Amino acid sequence: PAPDAEFCAWPCTDYTLTIYQDGRVEYDGFKNVDVIGTRNDEISEADVLDLVDRFLESGFFDLPPDFHCQVTDVSATTTAVFLRTRENRIERCHTSLPGGPLEPVRQLELMIAELTGLERWTGEGPTND
Repeated sequence: PAPDAEFCAWPCTDYTLTIYQDGRVEYDGFKNVDVIGTRNDEISEADVLDLVDRFLESGFFDLPPDFHCQVTDVSATTTAVFLRTRENRIERCHTSLPGGPLEPVRQLELMIAELTGLERWTGEGPTND
């Protein structure tokens, strides 16, 4: 769940989405989403490999580790990737300016939402802030 969801100035969505190496997708909705509870699906192995390539090419693992949103009353998305011996966790405020240093993370969020059909569970489209 989003770490600061209870401090949102409006009803922020609260869910986790996990994509496994074998293509399994696990969604857990907690609050302010269309689907509360766990749902499972899968994406193709080719999509998983493409997603991994995009994370590597984007410089995701070169961003400061444990980057956190400094504003506590806005919604944020946390993207964490664990890939063999590499890992990183980025929390991106939805007030981040497009084209800023976290633009690659925003693009990855959009790709994940599209690949997994996230909107069917959350009821909202990807964050295009």
